[in-house]
Amino acid sequence: MDPSRTHARRLWWVPAVLALLGALVWALGPEDANDADSGRRPPNAAAPAAPTSPPGSAPSSGPTEVPAPGSLDEVPVEEVTPEPAVPLTATARLGHGVALRIVDVEDVQGVARGVGEIAGPALRVTVELANRSEEEVPVDSAVVDLLAGPDRTPAATLTGPGGRPFEGSVPAGGTATGVYVFGVQDEGGTRVRVSVSYRGGAPVAVFAGDVA
Repeated sequence: MDPSRTHARRLWWVPAVLALLGALVWALGPEDANDADSGRRPPNAAAPAAPTSPPGSAPSSGPTEVPAPGSLDEVPVEEVTPEPAVPLTATARLGHGVALRIVDVEDVQGVARGVGEIAGPALRVTVELANRSEEEVPVDSAVVDLLAGPDRTPAATLTGPGGRPFEGSVPAGGTATGVYVFGVQDEGGTRVRVSVSYRGGAPVAVFAGDVA
């Protein structure tokens, strides 16, 4: 028998074994490659979540500027202390050449013309302001109030009859009168207090006494 043929017959299985090994390597290769690449994130995979701060801790974004609020400074308010009360027939001198007096207090039947007014017994008070200064005195913001009875109950202001509040200005050396009507129950011998402020910040004149 030819030795070369015998050797060839013995090696016929080598190609088959090599083919089998190649198939195994091809089958196992992608899995090994995936295992080797397991440390890399696929393109479509979500990014790892950022660590969150523990509950109650301040955010780590740094300080945030807070808009400056509006000014809360207190506005000084000038307090005006009323002058001591004088009799209804007296003259209250308030300085700077200004003097006030009650010209008349009349019993009238109040007329309801304005909103909330109630007709009934009333007192009509006429006030005079004398300006002995060298400058005109504005009286547009004059306020006249009346308290009645032992409890000093505030009387409601009525429009009429004959109400004519101060207005405009009083020229230097001049005088002006204002007429005010207040609803007051007709009880006879009513004690009243009349407060007059001819402008904001000025002294307040107070007149007190009994009216028939």
